[in-house]
Amino acid sequence: MSFHLSKVVEVEWYDANGLSRWHDIKDYINHDVLLCKTAGYLLKRTNKAITIVLTQADNADLNQAMCIPIGWIKRYRVLRA
Repeated sequence: MSFHLSKVVEVEWYDANGLSRWHDIKDYINHDVLLCKTAGYLLKRTNKAITIVLTQADNADLNQAMCIPIGWIKRYRVLRA
């Protein structure tokens, strides 16, 4: 199978952020989600999620995919069509 992913996108999205040991209450009050950025080749976009792939090989193998739920996305932009 031969194909080539050409659309490069950047997604700015919110991710969960946990505290896992004893902390003062102020740490918990100030604790918030993380704002992340992921860029790569757009593999697919559905009404539930965007899947981005970091690496593609000439034999059609893919590596390092990230599937980000639509509800977590703050901003989406095309870097290269």
